[in-house]
Amino acid sequence: MITIGKESMNYEGGAKKEWLVTNGLGGYASSTVIGANTRKYHGLLVAALEPPLKRHVLLSKLEEDVVVDGVVYQLSTNKYRDVVNPQGFANQEGFVWDLFPFFAYKAGGITIKKMVFMIHGFNAVVISYKIDNPQKKAFDLKIRPLVNCRSFHENLHSSSIGWKFDEEAKEKYTSIDASYPHAPGLVIGCDSMRYKSGGFWVKDMVYEQEGARGYDDTDDLFCPGEFSVTVDGNSTRINVLASGGCDAKAVFRRFYSEEAVDYATLFENEKKRLEKVWYNFYQDIEHRFISDTKIHNVDFKFEDCEEKNQKINELLVASDAFVVKRSGGTSIIAGYHWFSDWGRDTMISLPGLLLVTKRFEDAKAVLGTYARNSKNGLIPNRFSPDGTHDYNSVDASLWFIYAVHKFAQHTNDYEFVNRRLWGAMNGIIDAYIKGTDFGIRMDSDGLISHGAGCNQPLTWMDALVEGAPVSQRSGKAVEVNALWYNALKVMEALSKRFEEDPFGYWKLSERTRKSFNGLFWNNEKGCLYDVISDTKDASVRPNQILAVSLPFAVLDKQYWLPTVDKVTAELYTHYGLRSLSPTEGGYKGTCAGNQAQRDGAYHQGTVWPWLLGPFVTAYLRAKNIGRIESSRSMESKKFARQCIEKALENISDAGLGAISEIFDGDPPHTARGCISQAWSVGELLRCYREDVL
Repeated sequence: MITIGKESMNYEGGAKKEWLVTNGLGGYASSTVIGANTRKYHGLLVAALEPPLKRHVLLSKLEEDVVVDGVVYQLSTNKYRDVVNPQGFANQEGFVWDLFPFFAYKAGGITIKKMVFMIHGFNAVVISYKIDNPQKKAFDLKIRPLVNCRSFHENLHSSSIGWKFDEEAKEKYTSIDASYPHAPGLVIGCDSMRYKSGGFWVKDMVYEQEGARGYDDTDDLFCPGEFSVTVDGNSTRINVLASGGCDAKAVFRRFYSEEAVDYATLFENEKKRLEKVWYNFYQDIEHRFISDTKIHNVDFKFEDCEEKNQKINELLVASDAFVVKRSGGTSIIAGYHWFSDWGRDTMISLPGLLLVTKRFEDAKAVLGTYARNSKNGLIPNRFSPDGTHDYNSVDASLWFIYAVHKFAQHTNDYEFVNRRLWGAMNGIIDAYIKGTDFGIRMDSDGLISHGAGCNQPLTWMDALVEGAPVSQRSGKAVEVNALWYNALKVMEALSKRFEEDPFGYWKLSERTRKSFNGLFWNNEKGCLYDVISDTKDASVRPNQILAVSLPFAVLDKQYWLPTVDKVTAELYTHYGLRSLSPTEGGYKGTCAGNQAQRDGAYHQGTVWPWLLGPFVTAYLRAKNIGRIESSRSMESKKFARQCIEKALENISDAGLGAISEIFDGDPPHTARGCISQAWSVGELLRCYREDVL
């Protein structure tokens, strides 16, 4: 639970803290704790029309007025160019994040508590109001929906759209459709309020986060009419349901009810679904992590967990948001709000999101989705709506083999690996040895080279400015070859299990290991070169940590400690590892400004939280060489735990309950990018469960 009090209910502070709930399709509801939309990506119903892609903002927000004794108390907050109006935060008592967002308001002696949740598996959202009116004053509640019909990457300007909204209004609900072909529909209804049409445009609302990122920052929203009711009872519940997409009317008919108890049931179902993620994580952990006893039944409640684990509990809830259905399979959204499902991000985050949380069927579905879509020994780097997927990654396929290894370790389901994944894994190894797209090929020394004759970046450091890679890493990249060695050792181990000849993998892995240690060790700096091509790039970057952290470490043990010490000294921050040492030319300590400015800093010093996972794993390995697993030194274990605890401070700063995509390299390490990133959340959960507990 994250509580934000009355003292923080102002625009300056409240507009910087954001919340997010999702529906398992890539759709979501999201805004700030004061209800002011500060991004074009914010909205109460952002529907995934072709899950998890083609996301559209359909219901932007609700404008609520409480009229008591003729005095209007506004609950909404909006920003325009020169004014914030209305200023609903003035009537807001506080905000609580507790699986869902809860808002508390006071107006003329009346308390209004609002809560937002989505119906899992559907493009539908419920906004629920609980009204406490101890004096039984008669008052009016008015709710005006502000709607849209645009891609969440775009803004809408009513003067240039060339279409209008058509409406079919009923007593308690209304159906709204944009008048262009194949436009997604929107239906909004209330269980106990009357609806009256009366459309008008709200123009030039300002999204200040978009302006700060160098984009168009104004948007026009359409108000089709108003819901209203006179309330005179002591306690009242009012529920608003909105559904969107091509099946909006069918979904609305399925879930709409005039009985408040039906919405309470929907809420309890979603609450229990999220609690199951928590239960799965904790069910086999010793009682010292639980206040009473080891969890052994489905009656486990959130309150059973000690206070010190509350931040981990928030991450467990956040982990669910990334798991999405797509046509013919399951995938993982890389980050909210704007990322889709990326192969590399999926494989890195899968152990933390799906394995330590024991979502094994989801893990099988994700791995199967990528295996089926592999091509020329490459898994998709990114899925496209038209089916022409992008395969421009040298490391995503090697991360796939890493994820399969982790899956087998956690599940012991080698039959599934053999039957569904083994063919794709062999295809990857064969393609890398013989050579495949984008200049990816194995050299005679057993190391993987990439990018020859290709001007696009293929590693995770993939930012472009004016069409050129910012971080030039073509050649033999250190983490790619660490992943390659790890993949060969995984194949060797699985070949033995599947009663196939492992000798070829062992022989090749030995050649790779010897070449790697001979070429990549930089004796002058006491760490690893980042890339070897015609020259050796001695830039101190975090990629080298994978040579120690992966299940099968390619780096000889004598180099583990100096490598980890170098990374700790120059790259480690409380929120992750810098992508480039501040001692290097080209270091940029702030990732802000327009897209070109941000891309120029993206991998040039910006801090990445996902790297804390491999860092913690590598740190514990390097500091405890020769010790058995159960006797890691208290000192190194304490440092590892502190690394995670310090990173978790972010969960109450930007995206509540989650970990941001990136942070500035320079103090105070301001959070940037996506407010909730899959591999940031996943890697913290993985290393906490595997290395620290």
